[in-house]
Amino acid sequence: MAQIDFNEIPTPTKGSADPDAFEKFCREFFVHVFRWTVGTQPARGADAGLDLELIDSSGVSCLVSCKHFARSQRSVGRQDEQDILDRLHEHGCKKFIGFYSTISSTGLRDKLTRLKVQRGIEFEIFDSEAIERLLLEGTRGFDVAKRFFPGSVSNIAPRIIALLPTYRAEDATPHFGRWKFEDSLGQTIVIGENKEQLAEFANERAMFDYHAAPYLRAWKDAVLLFPAFFFIPEDGIEPATAVRDLPPAWESAGDISDLSPMERSFIGAVWSLYDSSKAAAAISHASVDTLGRTVSAPTLEHLAGTSTKRRDVLARLLAYYSPLA
Repeated sequence: MAQIDFNEIPTPTKGSADPDAFEKFCREFFVHVFRWTVGTQPARGADAGLDLELIDSSGVSCLVSCKHFARSQRSVGRQDEQDILDRLHEHGCKKFIGFYSTISSTGLRDKLTRLKVQRGIEFEIFDSEAIERLLLEGTRGFDVAKRFFPGSVSNIAPRIIALLPTYRAEDATPHFGRWKFEDSLGQTIVIGENKEQLAEFANERAMFDYHAAPYLRAWKDAVLLFPAFFFIPEDGIEPATAVRDLPPAWESAGDISDLSPMERSFIGAVWSLYDSSKAAAAISHASVDTLGRTVSAPTLEHLAGTSTKRRDVLARLLAYYSPLA
């Protein structure tokens, strides 16, 4: 059963909220999932059979034809893709890509296959099933899915976070008798013997990258709630580009006793994500909790029972924790 509802993207009809939405989605899909570059952007008006020009990772110019028939569930047929060879020649492209929110008909695929055999053109079809798979199988695709299909994502991802398989065991490369995983920049992530275990580690590392931005946002929100307990640079909180730019103000530990027990627990929990030993020493200034019990560290009871704003920040800090933020 399909998990992505392509009807979330407006259709390119008169009166549409965004008639260019599917072309924009197509552009973001290829740029973020495959890291291709854009030659010609989506534009209004007559496009001479070119919705988008993309340059793939090998430098090949691709003519992309977008067809958004999700509402009618009609397949894309031969009549919908006219003069393919002429369009390729007119725009100087080497490869034809069909990007469809439904499926392509057998007639269209037969036509493209004959053009490949007889005229040497390259083609690839991304139908709804292929697009969905690529959106959901890795962090880059999932990021695009969240932007264009928020309703679908909320239904298929009820968990706050889930490990997204950016790397697979077969992505490992040989390395002096062992296996190695590299990131998109060619930097080594991990080296070892077991490809499956290494892939899991690489995926966890990818999640740290993926969560760095929301973790930094949650940290900033914590600082905004209690600015006196954090170091704030001269240019303020929002311009900070890393958590280390907004560290705990350890010298303010003596003022923790002026806070309510739940506020103390909040500060201690947030500080502990930066340096757990210093946070434990600081929170020891709070001698009792609201029930009169001696405490030396934040309790889950306090964290769960604090105000909604603080609980939201704590939940996001835990969910998106990233040492790379």
